[in-house]
Amino acid sequence: VLAQSRGSSTDFDFAGRTDFISVEEVLQMLASGKHQGCLSLEKGDNRLDIYMRDGRIALLDPHRMIRRVMPGSDAMQHRELPEAAIARAEAECTATGRSVLLALHDQGVFRREEVREVLRSFGKEVLFDFMRESGAYAFYYRRLDALPEHVDAHDLRIGVTSILLEGSKFVDDWRLLQAVFPDPEQPIQPC
Repeated sequence: VLAQSRGSSTDFDFAGRTDFISVEEVLQMLASGKHQGCLSLEKGDNRLDIYMRDGRIALLDPHRMIRRVMPGSDAMQHRELPEAAIARAEAECTATGRSVLLALHDQGVFRREEVREVLRSFGKEVLFDFMRESGAYAFYYRRLDALPEHVDAHDLRIGVTSILLEGSKFVDDWRLLQAVFPDPEQPIQPC
């Protein structure tokens, strides 16, 4: 659905559902047009704001944490995020629009030197979660003359094509896993 933006006769904001056009196609369209703005994806349990500039993804900003265990400094270490800190960060996101991950950083959960990697890895994980969603969900795009300050400060400069290729592989791997384990809640039985 296209709707003409207020104040301009050439720029458009749009909204739709993924049963009509896939999020991958929307991202490709925005990237090829080198649009600057925010594409928001919404489903029942989460929202993801994808800030774009010059055909790249500047920031992936989830509104909910989909897990509490984050990777540590190497592949063998992990850490659990405090539930109270997550609740405060999500409440701040709802009240002020502040990024959940940056709110956790402000609380001292993430160190300054790891914020960029957390924004990149967790943001991609949430995007891939949306890409893997089998049901339709809503999206909408707002053109922005300038990106918010926190986006400029943490610009990830992710290429749309590369993230879509990675996401496509993730979705394919998930489907293969579901063929072997159709019910992820069922305990594994040794044979």
